[in-house]
Order: sequence, then C-alpha cells, then structure tokens
Amino acid sequence: MDKKLVLVSPSYQYRNKSLRWLAKSITVAPPLGLLYVAEAAKSIGWSVEIIDSEMEEYSLETVVNKVISAAPDLVGITVTTPFLQSAIQISEGVKKIASIPVIMGGAHPTAKGLETLLDCFDFALQGEGDEAFKHFLNAFEGNGRYSDIAGLIYRDNGEVFSNSSQQLESLDRLAVPERGLLNLKKYVSRVPNHGTKRYTSIMATRGCPYECVFCAVQTMYGRTLRFRPVEDVIEEIKVCIKNYNITHFHFVDDTLTVNKNYVRKLCRSISDNDLDITWEGWTRADCIDEELLALMMSTGFVRVSFGVETGNPEVMKNLKKDMNHGHINAAFELASKMGLEARCSVMIGNPGETRKTLWDTINFIRDNDNIKYSTLSIATPYPGTELAEMAKEGRHGLKLNITDETKFLRYFSPTMQMNDLSMSNLKIMQVVGLIWMHMTPAKIVGSIKRFGFFRIGITAVMTSLLFLKMILIDTVVDSLKQRFV
Repeated sequence: MDKKLVLVSPSYQYRNKSLRWLAKSITVAPPLGLLYVAEAAKSIGWSVEIIDSEMEEYSLETVVNKVISAAPDLVGITVTTPFLQSAIQISEGVKKIASIPVIMGGAHPTAKGLETLLDCFDFALQGEGDEAFKHFLNAFEGNGRYSDIAGLIYRDNGEVFSNSSQQLESLDRLAVPERGLLNLKKYVSRVPNHGTKRYTSIMATRGCPYECVFCAVQTMYGRTLRFRPVEDVIEEIKVCIKNYNITHFHFVDDTLTVNKNYVRKLCRSISDNDLDITWEGWTRADCIDEELLALMMSTGFVRVSFGVETGNPEVMKNLKKDMNHGHINAAFELASKMGLEARCSVMIGNPGETRKTLWDTINFIRDNDNIKYSTLSIATPYPGTELAEMAKEGRHGLKLNITDETKFLRYFSPTMQMNDLSMSNLKIMQVVGLIWMHMTPAKIVGSIKRFGFFRIGITAVMTSLLFLKMILIDTVVDSLKQRFV
C-alpha cells in the first residue's frame, strides 16, 4: 500500500481574524514549492494531498481535521517566517490527536537552521527540496540514513543534528508539477484588458545576483542565477493549457529580466508555439528596455511589478538596492507609454529612515503620475537577511524591539524603531501614506479604470478601518503597559 503525504500551506486567517478580509483581498498564488515537493514524492510511489488553507479560507480546526481525516504517514508544512505561528498551530493541533510525524520546509527553516526544530516538528528541510525531499522519504521508509540527506534537520536519541544543504546544480531535471492537486477554480486573477482568468504561478529561474539587505532569496536560492531550459518552461505552459485550461501565468522569478537573452528566447518560443496566453512577472526597473518590453508584450505580457522600496537616495544606498530613481522614473514612463500595467511596491521603516525620508517615499509615489498604484509595507528584518543583522547591531539608527519571530507579519507589522520613528509612528504613517500617495486625480482615475469604482471604494474603506483598528488596539495596550507594568 502506498505511503501517504499531506502537504499544507498555512494561512493568516486562523492566527488573526482581523486579517481575514485583507488576506482575501490579495490574490493568493498557487503554492508552487509544494507542487514540486509533491511531484518528488509521487515519483517514488507516494500518494499526495495538498491543503492550501489560505486559498480555501479554512479555519485552523478545519485544517487539522482534514489532515487527521486523510490519515497520512507524514505531514509537510511550507513555512516562511510570517506563517511560522500558523505552522506551529497546525502541527500542535495534529499532534494532540494523532502521532503523525511532521516535517517543515521553506525559507524559515532554511534561514534558522537548528533553531527551527521546535518540539512540535519532527524534521526540517533546508534549501531546495526537489531532490532532497525524495531522499528523505526513502530514508523515512527505512531505505537510507538521515545523516546522508542534504539540508535535513532531525533528532536522534534526543539530540538534534543538521546536515549542510546543497543547491541544485542544474534545473534541467525539474518535472512539470501536477496542478490538479489543487482546487484550480479558486485561483483567478484580474488580467489587464482580459477580465478575470484562471492563472497559476510558474518559475523559469532561481537565484538573484543582487544584494538587497531586506531580501532572503539568496539564503534560499543563492546568488547564482540558474535557468530552466526554455523548452521545459514551454512544455509546462502547454500542459497547463491542455489539462487545466490555465491561460494566465505569473512568473515568480525574483528578477525575471536580468538575463535579457534568456527572456528573448522564451518569448520567441511562446510565439513559435502559437501559445495564446497572458503573463506577468517581477523585475528591476534597471533591467528592462523598450525593445525587450515590446517583444514580451507581443507574446501576451500584460503586467510588470517593480520593487521601488524607497523615495530617498540615501535610504536606497542603505538597502543596497544598487539602483537610482532615474531608472525608476524611466521604467514607469516607458511602461506608461507602451500601455503596460506597472505595479509598484515601497517600504517604510528602512535603515536610516527618518520622518523626512519617509515623506520622501510617500511624495515620490504621489508626484509620479506614471505610478498608478503602489503598496506600502513596513520593513521587517526576516531571518536570513542582512537587515536582520543590521537591526541586531543597531546600524543606521535601527533598534529591534520585537525578537519573537512568530510575531513577524507581512506588510504592516513593525518590529523595529529607527531614529525619530517609533513603531506606532510607522503604523500611523502607513495608513496616512497609503491614502496620501493615491489622492491625486491621475491615480484615482487609473485605479478606477483598473479595478472599478465600487471595488476601489470598498478596498480603501476596509483597509483603512483595519489599520485604524490595529493602531487603536496597540495604543491602548501601550498605555496600559506604561501604567501598570
């Protein structure tokens, strides 16, 4: 009888009910990493079930019950730091009912190493799991030794051991993941000029040659950029179209257009194979040009996302982004001229941040009519980043106030103060900044065109109420602490 594996993607929604609406408002990507792990397990005879609790909006109780009902031999949970608390809750919930071994993988255990193996986890796997997980399953069945598996953290007679991890030398052997393991009808995205389409995440490269202090991608995938054969990417797209009627693809490569020749080859292959698709991806503002964008758009490229990070040149240097605002202005101007939707993301609470530099960022977005919309996050010193070391050492005016990583959240959870900015200041300025940077005629009209008047209004009201609620709660708690503690 086949061994059974249940893989779980955790959710925000059962760690903080206030975040339920915000989590639902953000397009949730299919868990591509779990799909690769599932393919590795299936290749050696395991049956696999995936529970994407974020997309399905499952409660913690529902997730635990589904795991128990599946009666697996092993549970795997993918964990980035913002989902650590949720992963702990799932594992503890399962183990209260059944003695099922649990392994965690992903960015958090990769960055934290031995510290990862809490009592509720039996194993952890660091780094890329495509091959290592297959070897782990063989050892789990008694056909190998845990000590021989790259990146595995495990216990032996009460002692915790950690094996050094290895990156895949080549991406040539990656199998096409079976997306049918997911509830695909739930994964839809608004696509510019195409309405709502079924979509999936896809990956052509791994690694990033840049040194941004806030990013942990190098801990997970390294600095060397590795490429999948273009024909493999094309085959995966064809399978998605034929088997699942998926026609929109989000390339989750960290910097898609670093190697322009590779992207040109990919575009030519999309065209040569007459693939009627739309696609999008992330890249840097200094890694595009008009010729490349024109070629990409001719094959269905409809949206690009740029990480701008800050509107202040000195803070940009502190972030080691290695880019100037001239590149950014030129990139958004080019996208606007070509009719390409360009998304933007910035942060506050960066190394060296002051009230002045914070307003530089807000006004940089507000004053650029080619930037129609931007997210505004609060910088978080995630494990495996240089920013985490900066915060611990107090560089650039940073002071780490929260060290419990189970309290690290995405987007709006300050853990540091810096110079003349407290954590409460950052929360307040995030709300003020989001509103102020978008209160221009060009941005209001652009947002309505893209999202519709009703959705824009509801989103603005709900987001503001959520943030104001969180600020009010924190203010009351801080006041009580000062009075009674």
